Amino acid sequence: QQAERIEPANFAVLHSAALSLGRLNRDEEAVRYLERAVELYPDSPEVIADLGWMYFKTHQLEKGEELLLDAIEDYGEERSLTMTLGTIYADMYQFEDAKHYYEAAIESALADGRSYFASVAYYNLSLLEKAFYRFNDAMQSTKRSLEQTERATGHLAKGELYEMQMNFRAAHEEYTKAYNLDEDTPLAKMDLAALYQRFGRLDEALAYARDVYESEELHWMFNFGIDERRHRMELHGLLADIYRGRAHELSMTPT
Repeated sequence: QQAERIEPANFAVLHSAALSLGRLNRDEEAVRYLERAVELYPDSPEVIADLGWMYFKTHQLEKGEELLLDAIEDYGEERSLTMTLGTIYADMYQFEDAKHYYEAAIESALADGRSYFASVAYYNLSLLEKAFYRFNDAMQSTKRSLEQTERATGHLAKGELYEMQMNFRAAHEEYTKAYNLDEDTPLAKMDLAALYQRFGRLDEALAYARDVYESEELHWMFNFGIDERRHRMELHGLLADIYRGRAHELSMTPT
């Protein structure tokens, strides 16, 4: 903000302010900074992709689609643009369009040896396939994601597919791998708590869920399709299920 008072039209200032606001979960303000940056500096695909992502985060899907399609027409299928457009189409439940743009992002990343980017794109593709009940395809995409780069989210996606098969041991192994890799988000703890709750190990479930509940770190949401309200809703829902299970246990215990 101090830099902005000195140079209100400086590209680096606008972009940095937007990213900082995004990590503070002040998404609407971040959008305004990015819109201004794109207006003043329209020749930056990276910033256009960032604005498209924030349109996705704030559920302005049609605006994001229009912005990114125009940018792809101008700059070609640049991978940050196609990846973000794929995510917008996934949120619109347009399977074929989302898959097309995710695959374009994967192809570009692999051609340039960008294994981390390819890993993220395969992970996003697996989420899309899972949402459309293409579970075998989703499992293959998670495996390809992990082959490119071993990331916590890849193990989480794989674990969730195993959990849907009611395969506790395999799901637990994947969630534990994610937990050991992930020092930045509570996602592995949430998945472990939900797994323990589903299989009746309520004390362990409560320990992980309470640990997430007591954390005040929320900056990690910037890179995920979730906001604080939805996160809190999912966390309270999980805690309610755990306490309901404990109440049932108590009701069946002789006193």
